[in-house]
Amino acid sequence: MPYKRTMSRLRIAIIGSGPASQEPLTYVGARWTVRGLLGRKLQDFAKSKRLIIESHLYWPAGNPRDYPIPGTYDALVFPGSKLNIDKQGLEENHWMGGLLDFIRETDSEVPVLGICFGHQAIAVARGGRVERIPKPLGAEVGFSPVFMTEEGQNDEIFDGIPANFSGLFSHFTYVSKPPRDSSVLAYGVKSDMVQAYKIGSSTWGVQFHPDYSPQNIDELVDRRKSSLGRMLDLSNISTINPERHDHRVLENFVDHAFETLN
Repeated sequence: MPYKRTMSRLRIAIIGSGPASQEPLTYVGARWTVRGLLGRKLQDFAKSKRLIIESHLYWPAGNPRDYPIPGTYDALVFPGSKLNIDKQGLEENHWMGGLLDFIRETDSEVPVLGICFGHQAIAVARGGRVERIPKPLGAEVGFSPVFMTEEGQNDEIFDGIPANFSGLFSHFTYVSKPPRDSSVLAYGVKSDMVQAYKIGSSTWGVQFHPDYSPQNIDELVDRRKSSLGRMLDLSNISTINPERHDHRVLENFVDHAFETLN
């Protein structure tokens, strides 16, 4: 989709929910926090289209008051975390209550994208439900099937993506009940596993990781090998996909956010 201006500037606030113990991830030869990696990828994508993204990073998991002031950003992204925002996670991490309040108070016209943990946080804030993935599945790690609904096939966030594709995952809880007033855009291998939804005209949640590379999942699996091995067969984890499509979600979101400025 062509842009009307040769140079645009977009302010994106990235709300990091990973704990201090979150493993660093590799990108362009450096080690990054989840929020830092996402900020760098957004900026690199924008440069390729002669655009400018200002990535402003926030970390309420480390400082419960660290949130952006309304009016200082043009879009919001809530990335992943090794934490879970199910009942147990909310009881153990009191700052998550403030995160849910922030989401509820967000202007509905501001473009918002939730990824993995962020997808689940938005769902909980908006009346959805998050549960542990039951056995024998237990978790989704690596590439796994995603099945679009009819609404998903017609939604701009999935522009250029086949109706059935493989998403790159790393999660142990899932959205079993979508948020209020949302459209479910995709399901997973379980019939109630909501892999993507949309609220209003500018808020999306996706369970998979358009921001990660397969190498990042390999890094996480390697560092969590002992705990993951008790939950699932590590030999079944696949991070090889020569025709990957799910990363386009991040690009489509950026396109949408820039268009709201024009």
